[in-house]
Amino acid sequence: MEDLPQRFGKYFLLRRVAVGGMAEIFLAVEKTTHGSHRFVTIKRIKADFDRDDEYVQFFLTEGRVSLKCAHPNLPQAFEMGAVDGSHYLALEYIHGHTLLDVVRAGARHDRPLSIETAVHVGVCVAAALEHAHGLRDLDGQSLLVVHRDVTPQNVMISTSGAVKLIDFGIVRSAVQTHRTASGVVKGKFSYMAPESLTSGHEFDHRADLFSLGIVLHETLTGRSLFRGVTDNDTLRRVRTMPIPDVTRLRPDTPPGVAAVIARALERDPDRRFQTATDFLHALEEAAEAAHIHRSMTRLRDEVLDRCGEAPFASLTEEEHALIDAGGPGPDEAPAEAVEHAAVSVGEPTAKLLHDALARALVPAIPPYEPTAAPPHDPVMTPPFGVQSAPLPATSHRPPMRLPLLAPPEPTPTVPARLPPASPSRIIQTIDPVLMPVPLARRDPQLAYFLRKAGILPPGRRLPGEPSDPDLAALLAALDP
Repeated sequence: MEDLPQRFGKYFLLRRVAVGGMAEIFLAVEKTTHGSHRFVTIKRIKADFDRDDEYVQFFLTEGRVSLKCAHPNLPQAFEMGAVDGSHYLALEYIHGHTLLDVVRAGARHDRPLSIETAVHVGVCVAAALEHAHGLRDLDGQSLLVVHRDVTPQNVMISTSGAVKLIDFGIVRSAVQTHRTASGVVKGKFSYMAPESLTSGHEFDHRADLFSLGIVLHETLTGRSLFRGVTDNDTLRRVRTMPIPDVTRLRPDTPPGVAAVIARALERDPDRRFQTATDFLHALEEAAEAAHIHRSMTRLRDEVLDRCGEAPFASLTEEEHALIDAGGPGPDEAPAEAVEHAAVSVGEPTAKLLHDALARALVPAIPPYEPTAAPPHDPVMTPPFGVQSAPLPATSHRPPMRLPLLAPPEPTPTVPARLPPASPSRIIQTIDPVLMPVPLARRDPQLAYFLRKAGILPPGRRLPGEPSDPDLAALLAALDP
């Protein structure tokens, strides 16, 4: 175990909160703009797995999906990157308890959550799944996201009453560049749909709805539905055990709510709800018919009554001393493989275009080095009206690196570079899922470059995009 607290890039790792199969979770502090600080959660892949490509790709898939999510019932992801070869994901810090903690506390005192609160949690998780399942790429194609780990451990309830579905660690999605090995089952057996337990059997987002049905059943009854004495016993129960009607164990459950849970727990996926939207609408309609009034305040009070106040994050004297001693600020973040939701500003557009083409098309092109301070480029103005200042050539800011997930293979040097007067174009990220492309849509030649580099996906060409131009001639045109 490493000593804590410690610096980790621009973050200060304070405490290890949890350790999972392939990653560990830390409470951390980030130094933000103008010297302020905020608590964040750092999920970092374990050192034992950092050199295993399969585990790294699973981690990167989780990061890509998390960065695309923007929903009140999902945690906000700030960035993904690596420090000294150690991959991490920076996430919103949630102050609260897991649903598992709440259900267990209620069971110990024979005080299960109220029907209103259980339904409220179910509605929130269904809304989170609706958003995740609906994620699409730049061409409008579904990313086919399956969470695969909808469990009480992965439902957080904050002290303010917010419900968030966390941990996309074993998510399956079209953005992943790997495939789970044949015969390998990922997830917690007692919360998995029957079709996902069969080796080689195809399953889809409806498996998450079965898992949510289990979570709702257990939240209302306060007892495990399928967990057996052994893994084999659990698997047998998931596949064949008669599923008890929730009203037998919780008689005050409204029939409409019980019917929604029963349909979610159909073993045949075709007899379940077909989408999270269907699940969400059915649960809301059942709640309305039963005159159930959902309330964040009620949820917060019930959690507080059963679990007590969650400890507030605070700094010890040693941690204060470490942070006050100095550390990297927001402009000094490690330049390794960072993907984030915010647009980096302040770099000359010519450098961005040159470095992107150099890395994606001709890895041997040396870094662009302006000989004079470039003029302010209005194309670099980021969204939301934030103005970009020109970067002087004498600035000591570390050179920006575009968010490649791995450095290019070394090749013989080819002397070439683009001058500061090159056409003004911006490349914000090379991840084909995360990259906004409105500028590429207005520039057919740039769209051609991005498609040749694999940055834009193959398929429908943009209006005016060359169908089969000569790449060498176009590169030469940019470097007269």
